[in-house]
Amino acid sequence: DIRLVVTTPSPVAMHTAAMIARIGREAGVGTVFGVANQVRSTADARTVAAGFAAVGIECIASIPADATIAAADTAGTSPLDGHPSSPALDALRGLAERLDNSMVAAAR
Repeated sequence: DIRLVVTTPSPVAMHTAAMIARIGREAGVGTVFGVANQVRSTADARTVAAGFAAVGIECIASIPADATIAAADTAGTSPLDGHPSSPALDALRGLAERLDNSMVAAAR
């Protein structure tokens, strides 16, 4: 099993993510990975990755803040309909591919 803990760079969100990651690892829920969400800079990505590393979790993806995602949410539409190659969607596709590869490797 693979579990994802997703957080924004907000200190409160990162604290909560660290607690969730610790609980998951202690409960033996399988592999736990971190994902940085709504990242606005490389400094944000490094901060989130360091927060996950502090609790022994690898941050496997960084999803950028993307106005097209927010606009689609506000409009009640799918971002895939209007901007299928937005930076956030590209990052999510990369995450999906990495997870797929991890699951295939684990099944061997």
